[in-house]
Amino acid sequence: MEGDPCSVTVSRDGEKWSVSIQTEREVENPVHPSSSMIGIYLGVVRFATLSNGTVVEPSNVLKRQQARLKRYQRMIARRVKLSQQLEEGEGSAQLDSP
Repeated sequence: MEGDPCSVTVSRDGEKWSVSIQTEREVENPVHPSSSMIGIYLGVVRFATLSNGTVVEPSNVLKRQQARLKRYQRMIARRVKLSQQLEEGEGSAQLDSP
């Protein structure tokens, strides 16, 4: 057991006993192995710009999925209500998570 004990709690739950021991010890601040730093700027026009000038563009996954969803919703809207074809097509008109 590392550190100085601060508190000890003994509890009983039916036939089982439990002991909880809290200790206090000194912990060194962790040092990151990298010596260089970089800043990230999040924006509206560009997704992210790094402090070294690198631009990260957005993936636009939502736009692609919305176009697919729009197409399938139009297809389902044209189908006859309470038909077998309508029930089969409803599963395809949902946004899939990437």
